[in-house]
Amino acid sequence: MCLASVRRDEAIAELHFPFKSSPHLPPGSANANHSNTDAISEARRTFMPQPTRRVQFAYFLLHKVREIKFRLSEILDACQTSRRRFVANESQANGNGRLVNFHFSAFSSLVQTIKDILPVVAEQEITWSGLSNVRHIQFMHAVRNAITHDGNPVINLWADGRYYVACDFLRLDQHQRPIQVQAPIEDIETLVTQFTMDLCKHLHSAVSPLLGSQALAGPLYGSDFFDSAINHPAIPKFAQRLYAKTDRLALDRGNGNPVAEVLSELDALISFCRCQQ
Repeated sequence: MCLASVRRDEAIAELHFPFKSSPHLPPGSANANHSNTDAISEARRTFMPQPTRRVQFAYFLLHKVREIKFRLSEILDACQTSRRRFVANESQANGNGRLVNFHFSAFSSLVQTIKDILPVVAEQEITWSGLSNVRHIQFMHAVRNAITHDGNPVINLWADGRYYVACDFLRLDQHQRPIQVQAPIEDIETLVTQFTMDLCKHLHSAVSPLLGSQALAGPLYGSDFFDSAINHPAIPKFAQRLYAKTDRLALDRGNGNPVAEVLSELDALISFCRCQQ
């Protein structure tokens, strides 16, 4: 994901977009003020397309797939540390159980996020029943609600170095109806690995037909974003002057391919999960 950043040393200024002289700007525009930028931006909107919502959501999906790997690795590191200490006959690390719950809480929130993003990218409805081929999907759906809405630290059993959900538990849904959440027999390390592998396979099958679609090609941010970002008070004046000379039209002609990147990340994550089994 592109992050607008700048260093205050003028010799090494970098805004993550090109500082190239633009033939579209009149001489002397190095000292262009915000009104120049706004006027150019307004004129360009009439003929230059900006990234569509689908394109942006494809990049958001890429960001979340990478976050799955990050959150999964956090859980696995804590669980594997626990198993190693058990095998070495060492006492459990203080606070490690809380750490696993914290990491699992962050991991579980990604389920709903991805379910919300995917329909925008793939332009097809995604239901919980449609994810039934993903192992532990019912549990992850229920436990996400228990964690998000109730604050329930659901991982509450440790045995032989492994973490578990101790037993079934009850919670109330938004209509105050009781729901029983069935505890999985698998330990958390095994569960999140199996869940991630199956979810990534499902995402891969949903996204792969979109590869090559021109409707999903392009940059995450268009020139409108950078025109606004350059006016942030943290950006020094010299950088704003440099941006005034930028070929803004080039910012809208980016050749990003978020679908290809998503598929590459999914392939790597599926392989990672296989190695954990």
